[in-house]
This record gives sequence, C-alpha cells and structure tokens, in this order.
Amino acid sequence: MLPADTHNLPATLDAVRALEAALLKLPQVDLNTQHVVFGGVSARAILIPAGTTLTGAQTNCDNVCIILGHIAVTTDEGTVRINGFGMLPARRGAKRAGSTITDTWWITVHATGGTTVQESEDEMTGESSMLQTRREVVQ
Repeated sequence: MLPADTHNLPATLDAVRALEAALLKLPQVDLNTQHVVFGGVSARAILIPAGTTLTGAQTNCDNVCIILGHIAVTTDEGTVRINGFGMLPARRGAKRAGSTITDTWWITVHATGGTTVQESEDEMTGESSMLQTRREVVQ
C-alpha cells in the first residue's frame, strides 16, 4: 500500500502496468470483493480503504464504474478526482490506476453471458488470475 497520491498517477497503459508490478511487491490489502451475477449482468464491488493506491484489471468489454467515496483515478481523459458519488464509463481495453483519500466503494457493472462469478470474471478480463478472488491476499 502506498500513500494516496492524487498527482502522480500513471498516464499510459505501460505506466499503469509498471505501477502494478511495484505494488505487487508490497503487502496487499483485502478489498472485500462482492459479486452479483443475475439476468445477464455482473456487478463486482470492492471497498478500497483510505490511503490505498491500486490498479485494476484490463477489461475485455465495455462497462460502467460506480464510485462512492473520494478517489483520484486515471481515465481516457486523464486523472480525475471523484469526491462523493460518481460514474465512469470504461471502454474495452481500459486499465486504471487509483489512489483513495477516503474509504471508497468501486462497483463495476457489465453485461455477461456467464452464470457464475468465475465465468463473469473470465469474460471481463484476460487478467482474471490476478484478481483477489483468484489468489490469496496477505494483509
């Protein structure tokens, strides 16, 4: 976990990947992942503790991100700061980096043909093996 730094988030996919490699060498934070897969829709929610810098999985499909908290996060238009409630579209291929100022809920919603969490995760990203639901998290 790194201090919340809202001014130095990476701007390119390669830079996000480099940040991710560095973060994986540090103690990991359990994000308490929750899922609902229903009616052709998957919703995946994580609770990111205040002061956490993290990266997300690169997406295979367009999706919508629903945020409640205070976070600086990379987007196609550069880094934005969301304080309170916000929603962001994420195009296929997006991979974000973020840094929280307060505890922040991040919910990703996407269409799925899957009926299980694992099927939905595999549809959403080619990086599903890196998701906390697929590996042991040390806090």
